[in-house]
Amino acid sequence: MSEPRSINEYCRKLAARLPAGTIRGARVVREVRNHLEEQARSLSSGGTLTLADEQEAIRQFGSVDEIAASFAAQTPLEPENEPVVRKMLVLLVSASSLFAAALLFFTLLGGHDDASWWTLTKTALGVFVLAEGGLASALLWSDRLRGDMPRLLVFLAALALIAVGSATGVWSAHLGLVTGDWDGYAGAGAVLLVLQGAATAWLARPNLPAKSTDSA
Repeated sequence: MSEPRSINEYCRKLAARLPAGTIRGARVVREVRNHLEEQARSLSSGGTLTLADEQEAIRQFGSVDEIAASFAAQTPLEPENEPVVRKMLVLLVSASSLFAAALLFFTLLGGHDDASWWTLTKTALGVFVLAEGGLASALLWSDRLRGDMPRLLVFLAALALIAVGSATGVWSAHLGLVTGDWDGYAGAGAVLLVLQGAATAWLARPNLPAKSTDSA
Protein backbone atom coordinates (compact mmCIF):
# COMPACT_ATOMS: atom_id res chain seq x y z
CA MET A 1 0.00 0.00 0.00
CA SER A 2 1.61 3.27 -1.12
CA GLU A 3 1.87 6.00 1.46
CA PRO A 4 -0.52 8.96 1.00
CA ARG A 5 1.07 12.18 -0.19
CA SER A 6 -1.44 14.60 1.38
CA ILE A 7 -3.75 14.86 4.38
CA ASN A 8 -6.82 14.53 2.15
CA GLU A 9 -5.47 11.33 0.63
CA TYR A 10 -4.49 10.01 4.06
CA CYS A 11 -8.01 10.59 5.42
CA ARG A 12 -9.62 8.95 2.40
CA LYS A 13 -7.48 5.84 2.82
CA LEU A 14 -8.15 5.74 6.56
CA ALA A 15 -11.91 6.05 5.97
CA ALA A 16 -11.70 3.11 3.54
CA ARG A 17 -10.09 0.97 6.28
CA LEU A 18 -12.80 1.70 8.87
CA PRO A 19 -16.27 0.09 8.85
CA ALA A 20 -18.62 1.99 6.57
CA GLY A 21 -21.72 3.63 8.01
CA THR A 22 -20.43 4.24 11.54
CA ILE A 23 -20.75 7.49 13.41
CA ARG A 24 -17.61 6.73 15.40
CA GLY A 25 -15.63 5.93 12.25
CA ALA A 26 -16.50 9.31 10.76
CA ARG A 27 -15.55 10.96 14.05
CA VAL A 28 -12.17 9.21 14.04
CA VAL A 29 -11.40 10.43 10.52
CA ARG A 30 -12.44 13.98 11.45
CA GLU A 31 -10.24 14.00 14.58
CA VAL A 32 -7.28 12.54 12.67
CA ARG A 33 -7.68 15.24 10.01
CA ASN A 34 -7.74 18.00 12.63
CA HIS A 35 -4.66 16.58 14.33
CA LEU A 36 -2.71 16.29 11.08
CA GLU A 37 -3.63 19.81 10.00
CA GLU A 38 -2.56 21.23 13.36
CA GLN A 39 0.68 19.28 13.20
CA ALA A 40 1.35 20.48 9.65
CA ARG A 41 0.67 24.10 10.65
CA SER A 42 3.13 23.79 13.51
CA LEU A 43 5.75 22.54 11.06
CA SER A 44 5.06 25.31 8.55
CA SER A 45 7.61 28.12 8.66
CA GLY A 46 5.87 30.56 6.34
CA GLY A 47 2.30 30.23 7.60
CA THR A 48 1.13 28.54 4.41
CA LEU A 49 0.82 24.78 4.41
CA THR A 50 2.93 23.00 1.83
CA LEU A 51 2.82 19.42 0.66
CA ALA A 52 6.13 18.84 2.42
CA ASP A 53 4.57 19.99 5.72
CA GLU A 54 1.64 17.60 5.26
CA GLN A 55 3.95 14.70 4.41
CA GLU A 56 6.09 15.36 7.50
CA ALA A 57 2.98 15.51 9.71
CA ILE A 58 1.83 12.20 8.24
CA ARG A 59 5.24 10.62 8.78
CA GLN A 60 5.26 11.66 12.45
CA PHE A 61 1.66 10.54 13.00
CA GLY A 62 2.04 7.04 11.55
CA SER A 63 0.87 5.02 8.57
CA VAL A 64 -2.77 4.33 7.73
CA ASP A 65 -2.27 0.63 8.50
CA GLU A 66 -0.86 1.39 11.96
CA ILE A 67 -3.62 3.84 12.89
CA ALA A 68 -6.45 1.61 11.61
CA ALA A 69 -5.01 -1.40 13.46
CA SER A 70 -4.63 0.66 16.63
CA PHE A 71 -8.26 1.79 16.63
CA ALA A 72 -9.48 -1.72 15.78
CA ALA A 73 -7.54 -3.18 18.72
CA GLN A 74 -8.63 -0.55 21.25
CA THR A 75 -12.31 -0.01 20.40
CA PRO A 76 -13.80 -1.94 17.49
CA LEU A 77 -15.72 0.55 15.36
CA GLU A 78 -19.00 -1.25 14.75
CA PRO A 79 -22.17 0.62 13.86
CA GLU A 80 -24.09 1.74 16.94
CA ASN A 81 -27.12 -0.44 16.06
CA GLU A 82 -25.07 -3.55 15.24
CA PRO A 83 -25.40 -5.17 18.72
CA VAL A 84 -29.19 -4.98 18.38
CA VAL A 85 -29.06 -6.59 14.92
CA ARG A 86 -26.79 -9.33 16.26
CA LYS A 87 -29.20 -10.18 19.08
CA MET A 88 -32.11 -10.18 16.65
CA LEU A 89 -30.19 -12.47 14.29
CA VAL A 90 -29.62 -15.00 17.10
CA LEU A 91 -33.40 -15.21 17.63
CA LEU A 92 -34.09 -15.41 13.89
CA VAL A 93 -31.54 -18.19 13.34
CA SER A 94 -32.94 -20.16 16.26
CA ALA A 95 -36.51 -19.86 14.96
CA SER A 96 -35.63 -20.60 11.32
CA SER A 97 -33.53 -23.62 12.35
CA LEU A 98 -36.50 -25.06 14.26
CA PHE A 99 -38.69 -24.33 11.24
CA ALA A 100 -36.25 -26.10 8.88
CA ALA A 101 -35.78 -29.06 11.24
CA ALA A 102 -39.56 -29.51 11.50
CA LEU A 103 -39.88 -29.26 7.71
CA LEU A 104 -37.24 -31.96 7.21
CA PHE A 105 -38.75 -34.19 9.88
CA PHE A 106 -42.28 -34.13 8.47
CA THR A 107 -41.00 -34.38 4.89
CA LEU A 108 -38.67 -37.33 5.39
CA LEU A 109 -40.31 -39.14 8.30
CA GLY A 110 -43.91 -37.95 8.28
CA GLY A 111 -45.10 -40.59 5.84
CA HIS A 112 -46.74 -38.11 3.44
CA ASP A 113 -47.38 -39.37 -0.07
CA ASP A 114 -45.94 -36.33 -1.86
CA ALA A 115 -44.56 -36.23 -5.37
CA SER A 116 -40.83 -36.90 -5.49
CA TRP A 117 -40.02 -33.43 -6.85
CA TRP A 118 -41.95 -31.80 -4.01
CA THR A 119 -40.17 -33.94 -1.43
CA LEU A 120 -36.80 -33.00 -2.94
CA THR A 121 -37.77 -29.31 -3.00
CA LYS A 122 -38.75 -29.24 0.67
CA THR A 123 -35.67 -31.25 1.64
CA ALA A 124 -33.38 -28.87 -0.26
CA LEU A 125 -35.11 -25.89 1.34
CA GLY A 126 -34.67 -27.28 4.85
CA VAL A 127 -31.01 -28.12 4.28
CA PHE A 128 -30.31 -24.69 2.79
CA VAL A 129 -31.97 -22.84 5.68
CA LEU A 130 -29.96 -24.87 8.21
CA ALA A 131 -26.74 -24.25 6.25
CA GLU A 132 -27.38 -20.49 6.03
CA GLY A 133 -28.15 -20.45 9.74
CA GLY A 134 -24.80 -22.12 10.35
CA LEU A 135 -23.03 -19.48 8.27
CA ALA A 136 -24.87 -16.71 10.11
CA SER A 137 -23.88 -18.23 13.46
CA ALA A 138 -20.26 -18.48 12.32
CA LEU A 139 -20.42 -14.80 11.33
CA LEU A 140 -21.53 -13.94 14.86
CA TRP A 141 -19.09 -16.08 16.80
CA SER A 142 -16.08 -17.01 14.64
CA ASP A 143 -13.02 -14.90 13.91
CA ARG A 144 -12.51 -16.90 10.70
CA LEU A 145 -15.03 -14.67 8.94
CA ARG A 146 -13.03 -11.48 9.42
CA GLY A 147 -11.61 -11.71 5.91
CA ASP A 148 -13.31 -10.26 2.85
CA MET A 149 -13.90 -13.53 0.96
CA PRO A 150 -15.60 -15.47 3.81
CA ARG A 151 -17.82 -12.47 4.54
CA LEU A 152 -18.70 -12.23 0.86
CA LEU A 153 -19.79 -15.89 0.92
CA VAL A 154 -22.07 -15.22 3.90
CA PHE A 155 -23.39 -12.07 2.21
CA LEU A 156 -24.28 -13.95 -0.99
CA ALA A 157 -25.90 -16.78 1.00
CA ALA A 158 -27.98 -14.18 2.85
CA LEU A 159 -29.14 -12.66 -0.44
CA ALA A 160 -30.11 -16.17 -1.60
CA LEU A 161 -32.08 -16.66 1.61
CA ILE A 162 -33.97 -13.42 0.97
CA ALA A 163 -34.81 -14.72 -2.53
CA VAL A 164 -35.96 -18.07 -1.13
CA GLY A 165 -38.09 -16.38 1.51
CA SER A 166 -39.64 -14.05 -1.05
CA ALA A 167 -40.39 -16.96 -3.40
CA THR A 168 -41.96 -18.89 -0.52
CA GLY A 169 -44.16 -15.93 0.33
CA VAL A 170 -45.27 -15.49 -3.29
CA TRP A 171 -45.98 -19.20 -3.62
CA SER A 172 -47.99 -19.24 -0.36
CA ALA A 173 -50.02 -16.20 -1.46
CA HIS A 174 -50.64 -17.77 -4.89
CA LEU A 175 -51.95 -21.00 -3.33
CA GLY A 176 -54.15 -18.99 -0.98
CA LEU A 177 -55.67 -17.03 -3.84
CA VAL A 178 -56.18 -20.06 -6.08
CA THR A 179 -57.37 -22.65 -3.56
CA GLY A 180 -58.59 -20.48 -0.70
CA ASP A 181 -56.32 -22.46 1.64
CA TRP A 182 -54.07 -19.87 3.27
CA ASP A 183 -51.06 -21.58 4.83
CA GLY A 184 -50.09 -19.46 7.81
CA TYR A 185 -47.00 -21.54 8.54
CA ALA A 186 -45.57 -20.97 5.06
CA GLY A 187 -46.31 -17.24 5.27
CA ALA A 188 -44.68 -16.93 8.69
CA GLY A 189 -41.70 -18.95 7.49
CA ALA A 190 -41.31 -16.69 4.45
CA VAL A 191 -41.24 -13.56 6.63
CA LEU A 192 -38.77 -15.24 8.98
CA LEU A 193 -36.39 -16.15 6.15
CA VAL A 194 -36.49 -12.67 4.62
CA LEU A 195 -35.77 -11.03 7.99
CA GLN A 196 -32.91 -13.42 8.72
CA GLY A 197 -31.43 -12.90 5.28
CA ALA A 198 -31.66 -9.12 5.60
CA ALA A 199 -30.04 -9.10 9.06
CA THR A 200 -27.25 -11.43 7.96
CA ALA A 201 -26.61 -9.47 4.76
CA TRP A 202 -26.40 -6.24 6.76
CA LEU A 203 -23.85 -7.68 9.17
CA ALA A 204 -21.79 -9.31 6.39
CA ARG A 205 -22.05 -6.40 3.95
CA PRO A 206 -18.86 -5.59 2.05
CA ASN A 207 -16.76 -2.93 3.77
CA LEU A 208 -16.90 -0.36 0.96
CA PRO A 209 -14.73 2.76 1.16
CA ALA A 210 -16.52 5.66 2.70
CA LYS A 211 -17.37 8.49 0.32
CA SER A 212 -15.41 11.68 0.76
CA THR A 213 -16.43 15.16 -0.22
CA ASP A 214 -12.94 16.53 0.29
CA SER A 215 -11.13 17.94 -2.67
CA ALA A 216 -7.88 16.27 -3.53
